[in-house]
Amino acid sequence: MKSLSEVHGLDLIERLADEKSRDPSVKKRIWSDEMNAWGFFADSPTEMDTFLIMGCCRPGDAFVTVTHSPHLFKIPNYEMLDMTSNNMYIILGIKLVMISDTHFCALEMLSSNPPIVCQMLAQHASLFKIAWECLPH
Repeated sequence: MKSLSEVHGLDLIERLADEKSRDPSVKKRIWSDEMNAWGFFADSPTEMDTFLIMGCCRPGDAFVTVTHSPHLFKIPNYEMLDMTSNNMYIILGIKLVMISDTHFCALEMLSSNPPIVCQMLAQHASLFKIAWECLPH
């Protein structure tokens, strides 16, 4: 097993998110055993919740939109999707993208209603700032 000093990039986010999500009070913010899906289940989602979902989800997992979900964007033109209903998505994976000279991690998901590929975006720098804060000091 690699030490944290040997892990970098998205692997570091995955490792730290997995460790952080082992706390049941943290995991219930982002995971529903009833729905067997990821989502934003806390009343006030945080950047940490986004970090945890992006770090813990795997291709083929389900993601459900709920009242407090952050915006999802239709690609390639990054049109914001209407989030009025609880939709189920299938996670395809994470890509690194650049929008207006800013690096983002994009969690790609397949929607059945409407049938499109969409992305949940998080600034690359924000995710690594959270990762830094999660490292043992």
